[in-house]
Amino acid sequence: MAIILKACGSSDKEAAQTSSTDTSFSLFGNSKKTYEFKDPKSGLLVSTATYPSDWEIQTKAEYKIDPIIPAFRYQIKDSDGMQAFNTPMKMHYASTSPQIEQMMRNSGKSNVKKLLSPQQLAQSEIAPKLQSKGFSYESSKTFPGLEQKALKAARKNTSAPMDISISGTIWKNSQGQKALVVLNHGKMTQSTDNGQSIIAWMYSTDVLISNSNDFDQNVADFIKANLDSEPTAEWDNYMAQLSAKRKEDTRRQAQASEARMQQSALAHQQRMAQRQASFNAHQQKMQGIWAAQDASHASFMNRNFGSGSSAGQQNFVNMIHGEETVTHPNGNSYQIEAGAQETWMDNDGNYINSNDLFFNPNVDNSLNHMEWSKVWEDY
Repeated sequence: MAIILKACGSSDKEAAQTSSTDTSFSLFGNSKKTYEFKDPKSGLLVSTATYPSDWEIQTKAEYKIDPIIPAFRYQIKDSDGMQAFNTPMKMHYASTSPQIEQMMRNSGKSNVKKLLSPQQLAQSEIAPKLQSKGFSYESSKTFPGLEQKALKAARKNTSAPMDISISGTIWKNSQGQKALVVLNHGKMTQSTDNGQSIIAWMYSTDVLISNSNDFDQNVADFIKANLDSEPTAEWDNYMAQLSAKRKEDTRRQAQASEARMQQSALAHQQRMAQRQASFNAHQQKMQGIWAAQDASHASFMNRNFGSGSSAGQQNFVNMIHGEETVTHPNGNSYQIEAGAQETWMDNDGNYINSNDLFFNPNVDNSLNHMEWSKVWEDY
């Protein structure tokens, strides 16, 4: 069972004692026991790990990161005062864009936090806690085997690119104790359309405290147990089925989302087509009106100026009488009182002068028995 998959300890009342299945003895007389880690939800055996037989182990499955896949919290102790435990997995979101981080906060995510490297976490979180307990830093330790194993497991369970780091620091105090702190650090990065990135990053720690004389052996047993632990075949099958189901669910959700987008786009296109058709009809109607006006004006010009009549003379006469000559869209010309900004006329030559540019007698209930047209002064 890789350390990265385990997620500090629970109370005796909450913790469940893991079962031991067999005991073996080495040539040096150190007995071992195999412990089982079970998933309470599915009832399946997740993995087994072999520890020294005098180690008392309590575990608890938690589902804070994933509602189906358990993360095991544990407490270990022996009669010589050794104790080991792990801290809960903490998960955060970050981005290369401050605007995206603010958008995530606005959407309700409370775990948006700037990405911290393992070195930064060791300095900001691990060191202060150990120093407050009277420990001082002694050395660092790497775990390439555990790192490779965790990375392999991550690649098997997710298609997203993931970076994993497992590093350790060793501490000592004045009471003859030493402590190993293993920092498990992982991050997944997803690119956005605008060239930025969204990062999901997580970390947890495993702590082992022992008297100095037994420290090296206890660390060796602890690391070996984690290196040798492997998921059971039934759990591997379960995870493969779960992964396939989630991929299919994601595919269906994407298809449904795309279908909704296509329906929305089609409805939008239909609305635009209806608007365009309405606009075209309006333009066609207006073009007919303009054509009638142009024909009326042309008819008037042909009648008056084509026959050699004097436009200047008519304008002079209009000025004397305070009149103006206008043309109805039906082609007839009329003499009306001059001075209004607009003139409306029915087919019988009755007219209404108005200085209100928004006035339309066709929407006046008292005048709606007639059809009124706007007439223009002839020049």
